Amino acid sequence: MKSIAIILPDNNKDYLANTILDGFRALDGSGEYNVQISPRFVAIADYSDWELDDNAFIEFAKAADLILYIHAKYTTRALVDKIGLWDKTVCIDGSEVGYDNRYDAKIQSGLLDRTYRGSGSIQYDLLEKCRRYFRREKPYIKGVTPLPFGIENRFIKCDLGKKKDIDFACIFGQDEYPIMRRYSVEMLEKFCSKNGFICATAKTNSLLNRDFRNTKSQEKFYDILGRTKVGISIGGGGYDTLRFWEILANNCVLLTESIDIYNPNSDELKFKRIFEFKNLFDFESRLEELGRLIRTGRIQDYLGQEEYAVILKKHSSAERVRSIVRNSLHNNVISTESNNL
Repeated sequence: MKSIAIILPDNNKDYLANTILDGFRALDGSGEYNVQISPRFVAIADYSDWELDDNAFIEFAKAADLILYIHAKYTTRALVDKIGLWDKTVCIDGSEVGYDNRYDAKIQSGLLDRTYRGSGSIQYDLLEKCRRYFRREKPYIKGVTPLPFGIENRFIKCDLGKKKDIDFACIFGQDEYPIMRRYSVEMLEKFCSKNGFICATAKTNSLLNRDFRNTKSQEKFYDILGRTKVGISIGGGGYDTLRFWEILANNCVLLTESIDIYNPNSDELKFKRIFEFKNLFDFESRLEELGRLIRTGRIQDYLGQEEYAVILKKHSSAERVRSIVRNSLHNNVISTESNNL
């Protein structure tokens, strides 16, 4: 059993941290890991049985096999600096540049040449200090391993025995950035009205009163995706968005802006059910293509259960956790002989 100490954002939420915690919870009964977490994280689920106060957590971390430091927008480094055991510390960077800044060529250049220091920048000192560095968003420069969100267990509401009765879903929490979100919703509504398709498009925060810890509204939202044939995803402050994984989690066809996670030659997301578009011209063309598939019933050809099972296995939160541990073992961050409890 490997002992894992997780340093979480203090008095704040973080979606990538939730993916990591969900993955460890999914493996809770496997006997693989003994997990303890730092206090005061605003989690979407209850992890109080893993939470230690600061002093107890520091003592646990000192003896742990692996320390995961979750870096986010409001993360404080006080705890990780106080522990100071960089030889067994891995950084998990869930930050993003925010707003429309991922399209900004100046910021992109600054991220590559290490001159950018704004929101979502790589923590270059941690890249040097930590044994491994995982990052949700590009760039994946030397020493950085891609780690996007994954499929959390709470996402899955699809009933494979039920016929889907919603043709398209295009639901965002906000549609101000990128503005493509707003235009795609408007285009979809016109397309569905003209062609007689059923679509769900209201914002999550107005339609469902969705907030970070509102369990009932979350279930209502996932119920809609579970009934949907085609889900639409457009990134926000970063390309990687929960919506992308929530759609895949519910056995939908995914219509997404051009995929911008993992490296360009990666096969991680080569699935028949994923349709990409570069701009609104392509988006309209894809709607027409998918509309024909829905009308003829051939959309089912893209919703094979075998591929769906592969997606759930390959991109589950548990697999995200295992990939971190495998990488740490491969690079001798964790000893193969360690057995701390």
